Amino acid sequence: MQFITFISLIVLASSSGWTPSCTSDEAEFDFYAARPQKFAFGTRDEVAQAYERLVDNVGNPEWYSKPTLFYVTGAYTQFTKAECAGDKCDAMDVFNGLQQCSSGAQASADTCYPIAAVYNSKLYCLLEPSREGTNSSEPFHPYE
Repeated sequence: MQFITFISLIVLASSSGWTPSCTSDEAEFDFYAARPQKFAFGTRDEVAQAYERLVDNVGNPEWYSKPTLFYVTGAYTQFTKAECAGDKCDAMDVFNGLQQCSSGAQASADTCYPIAAVYNSKLYCLLEPSREGTNSSEPFHPYE
């Protein structure tokens, strides 16, 4: 029976029709209870690859009933998530999620960075390339 349920979930996920897109303009970050913030780390290619991998870890934003933050390691290979405590995320939610993601970190590749949030069925992109990691002055939009 569990196998059938698993297959049903795969079919549901693949038939959801969700096309990856995210809000990356801080002025539109309505998931955050205070002043919104983005995080900058890595090169344009590294961050773009992290967002490609993120899609498999997040799934369809409509599946989330609570505001949820996603984190990625400095190696851009492992993802964790943490639900926010209230109706919107705040600085303590970000801090607690970072602590959860970084527990046991022993190298800089294990350092965690907030990469995305899901709120009201929308995905918000929080991570962008560092100024040193890019030669472009153009805004970074992961799914365009």
